[in-house]
Amino acid sequence: MINTVEYTEEDARISAQVYVKNNDDDCLDVYLYIDDVYKEYETIEAGDTCDYADDGYEFDVVESRTFKILWRDPDTAVEYEKLVRKYIKSEESITMYVDPHTEDDLVTTASVPTSSSLLQSSSSTSSSASATSAGSGAVESLPATTSTTPITRLHTNPGSAESNSSGAGQSQSQYPHLYTLVGAIAIITAVAQIRRG
Repeated sequence: MINTVEYTEEDARISAQVYVKNNDDDCLDVYLYIDDVYKEYETIEAGDTCDYADDGYEFDVVESRTFKILWRDPDTAVEYEKLVRKYIKSEESITMYVDPHTEDDLVTTASVPTSSSLLQSSSSTSSSASATSAGSGAVESLPATTSTTPITRLHTNPGSAESNSSGAGQSQSQYPHLYTLVGAIAIITAVAQIRRG
């Protein structure tokens, strides 16, 4: 007598059931993409979990899939996305989470110090700092224009003609050669110790 196991199509089902939990304090429209193909969107209340497609999404081939959710938060007016990559070989379950975002997450320009407020707060040391910063290639304060806001210029090339005006820029141009020499000595020393060991 030969015992056989009956094979059904349900046993070989390759699918993914996708759940999304909304951890934000707002009701959100959350869009689902699988392998960069739009599937559907659901409106999810704050704190709720929603399942997309009651029977899940079926696939023909066993392989790794990319699941992406996309939503726009009304508090920040920013669009967010989350990606999950999962190898789907049978009936799988994927749970994704919407992050909480609030207006406090945004950085406003009112809370960021401006260059004019920094320059005005250091006006007592501006003459000595101006000479130092011009030589180092950092920030240089220029004369004020018709408005009361001073203009700040950042020198990215310490060897430029403007930063050499104090004479300190000339000594800086020697440092790259010194760094190269120190690096070469370090390499030679390391190679010598490797050969000994």
